[in-house]
Amino acid sequence: MSDTAVSDSAGIRSRVGLFAAFAGMGGTAAAIPALIPSLELRLGSAALTAVPALFTGLLIGVLLSAPLLVRLRARTVAALGALVQAASLIALILVTAGNAVVLVAAVAGVGFGLTEAAASVAAKRSTAGSATRTLAALTGTVAVVAAVTPILVAVAAGGWWLIPVLVAVLHLTASFALFSSDEAAPDPVRDSPNFGGPRWSTGGVRAFALAALALVIYVGIETVFSGWSAVIPAAVLGLNAQTAALGTSVFWICMAAGRFLAAGLLHRGLRPGVLLVACTAVAASALGSAVLAPAPFGLLGLAAAVVAMAPVYSLVLGEALDRLPSGAAARATGPLVAAGALGGTLVPAAVLVNGLGPTSAETFLLSAVLCLVLCAGASLVLLFSRPSVLPVSPPLTAAQHEGSTP
Repeated sequence: MSDTAVSDSAGIRSRVGLFAAFAGMGGTAAAIPALIPSLELRLGSAALTAVPALFTGLLIGVLLSAPLLVRLRARTVAALGALVQAASLIALILVTAGNAVVLVAAVAGVGFGLTEAAASVAAKRSTAGSATRTLAALTGTVAVVAAVTPILVAVAAGGWWLIPVLVAVLHLTASFALFSSDEAAPDPVRDSPNFGGPRWSTGGVRAFALAALALVIYVGIETVFSGWSAVIPAAVLGLNAQTAALGTSVFWICMAAGRFLAAGLLHRGLRPGVLLVACTAVAASALGSAVLAPAPFGLLGLAAAVVAMAPVYSLVLGEALDRLPSGAAARATGPLVAAGALGGTLVPAAVLVNGLGPTSAETFLLSAVLCLVLCAGASLVLLFSRPSVLPVSPPLTAAQHEGSTP
């Protein structure tokens, strides 16, 4: 076999591996929330804690990826993360106690974080020039799989255990393709976060700090509604566990709609900062209406809020990184993703610790207030910030988060 044929085969395996890895992340992000009503019926209310546990694991996985990516190939780290997710999903079928569900969700989150960080790096390295189109396609794969997975949960009825198995097969496929693909080994010196690159300016540090705080708040809000996207309609509409799983599909369809709408507005020349203010203001208003409206109609306000919130992550991340030199931006991405994961842990945990349910008026009101904080902060930054140090480009896709947002 010629060298060219071998190279082409490795390239195909690499692309298949990346798309399977992102598809698997979509499956994990949707399967665990969609199965919570079924798990809650079998194992008790402790299953609700799986949501903050998943994001705690995600935070740990993202942090672990930084030293691993200096020593191992990005695709190898992504493959290891996929294996961890596959093992966790199989374990989810076997658990017999609510606390065990929490532990399994946390381990799945670690694998998710490893795969998310490493697969995003691998996608950038494998793309000549800008990786925007590649990452957009990968993000689209996440959204499609995340929307379809809960439908399978609803159709499977008593065979709910088939869903974790199918998602685990996706992860195993990704692992095989990624392990067998070709990639240059990392240079521990060159790839070190402390090697070379421009120093951060005061403005860059300020942009980084504001973006980190914004991502803690935003991902916390998103996690409340994505993680309990099946629990909320089950409680409000009195649905059975299988039908309630469709709530997770509706959530991801709303997310996809918001992202595509934002992409169209940015393509028409709308400034990202202006869109960020508008999105957070609409989300706050929609969540406020969800508090005031009668229970069934409040879900319409929640759906509108999800559509409005969908592009916020990439807008915040993109605006922050546009204000940093390229070398500094590369080093800032991991910590910013970790900040988002921290929010995904803290806000849902705060809801549970204070005895608030996923459907309580206080939970919706808290989310609306946090959206207003984001809106006020984005407005101040828009009014008083200096122009980006780099030419303004469309914001990064959410491939570095998705999720998403689990």
